[in-house]
Amino acid sequence: MPTTTTTTTPATTTTTTTVAPLSIIKTSVFKEINGQFVAIESTDSSDNEETIKTAFSESFTFGTLSPGETSNTLIINLNAPYVAGLASIQISLIDAGGITFANNIFGVTSSTQLSSDIVPTTYFQGINQEKLENSPYNISINTRNKQGSEYVYLNVALPRDHVFGAGIIKFKWFFNYAD
Repeated sequence: MPTTTTTTTPATTTTTTTVAPLSIIKTSVFKEINGQFVAIESTDSSDNEETIKTAFSESFTFGTLSPGETSNTLIINLNAPYVAGLASIQISLIDAGGITFANNIFGVTSSTQLSSDIVPTTYFQGINQEKLENSPYNISINTRNKQGSEYVYLNVALPRDHVFGAGIIKFKWFFNYAD
């Protein structure tokens, strides 16, 4: 009698892990080093309990500033690598950090280019103390790509007669996203 051999092939199972769209939201600071711009610091910008008041929500510095001077210009951008797309990006000044607010102090400009020659030419016109996404004081920022904002240039022009107060200048991002 002939012998029959049966061979079975094991089934292949593929597991796909989906990353939550807002699991990583970064604000990066760019510096020019040897003629090249490099993201030197990135912080988690999300408002979740794991990042608030931790090393992941650290602040950036404008450098040493005296009355009558303008700070170093910070170049930052927003990046959400796991969203399908960002839209309606805005940045808002939510705390003046002990500086008496005026509409010619907190500079903000955005650009698709990284350049050490760009200096803010517009200013925040108010403080969004209520942290509202529809505040008239928010500044619209264009997208640079599907997951990131244009580069945002920020500085502080401290008035000559200003008396320093205690506090930290705070900004907040607002945006819509598709997942």
